[in-house]
Amino acid sequence: MKEASAIFSMMSIAGDALTLFAYYMLQSKKLSAESPLFLSLNCLGSSIILIPLLFHSSLALILDQVIWFSISVYGVVQNAPQWFKSPGRRKHTASSEHCTLNPRLEPDIPEYTPKKAPLSGGN
Repeated sequence: MKEASAIFSMMSIAGDALTLFAYYMLQSKKLSAESPLFLSLNCLGSSIILIPLLFHSSLALILDQVIWFSISVYGVVQNAPQWFKSPGRRKHTASSEHCTLNPRLEPDIPEYTPKKAPLSGGN
């Protein structure tokens, strides 16, 4: 029984690591909330955490992980159609590469000012 407890502990730590890594990547703007990787890490992490909880039940923790997993699956279902659209047809979100909500992420491109061509005249 001691071996099973150690395995369950390792599984819980691995699941936590996956969900926390996904959250870190989201907060550091390396992944968007709609990205397949973010949603997959959340689904996988919460399902790994749920397995040991089924054997050492704690209703509150089981409910927490079932809800976390359900929200992640909902995100996958809602965003999957966008993943298969051509790049020109995808909708842009605030978590896009150039986020308009965070000016630090805007590219440093100077404003374009057209130069006037010199007039060639009759001199």
